Amino acid sequence: MRAYIIPDEEFSYPEEIGFYVYVEDNFHYASDEKYLHGKYESLDVAITICQKIVEDFLRSSYKPGMQ
Repeated sequence: MRAYIIPDEEFSYPEEIGFYVYVEDNFHYASDEKYLHGKYESLDVAITICQKIVEDFLRSSYKPGMQ
């Protein structure tokens, strides 16, 4: 699981920049499966979303006894 941010280049002014959050699940070996999770107005929000995506994945994948 990987979540990453790409700046939006559609905006002409720096104060209007947006950030796209993409997710790659890497479920299948050598697969480039990814999807757009959303577009966010600030980098701080995009980072928070990425952290939540990864943390949710880790929580859902954890099994007692894992090392």
